[in-house]
Amino acid sequence: MSLIVKIMSAENAPDADPCKGHILAADVRHVVFDRDTAGRAWAAIWRPGDSLDEAAPERFAVTGNAYVMNEAGRTISSFAGMTPNWHTVPEDLAA
Repeated sequence: MSLIVKIMSAENAPDADPCKGHILAADVRHVVFDRDTAGRAWAAIWRPGDSLDEAAPERFAVTGNAYVMNEAGRTISSFAGMTPNWHTVPEDLAA
């Protein structure tokens, strides 16, 4: 099964806005989302023919939301790439 990965920009617009920037990677075999030690999100993508035993040949910064879709374009997974502010607690949650 081939996957499609859509990585949205961090623009202040809804993801459904057709004018919002994005990266679209088609024909994806395997994808991994993670964060580095500074909390910055990234996606690693392998395509058919790439060895899963080796480092991902393609890496992308994930500054907005990311979606993994099946061949029919239906979202099967998502990842929030915005770096969380771990040191700030909203006032309504602080007690």
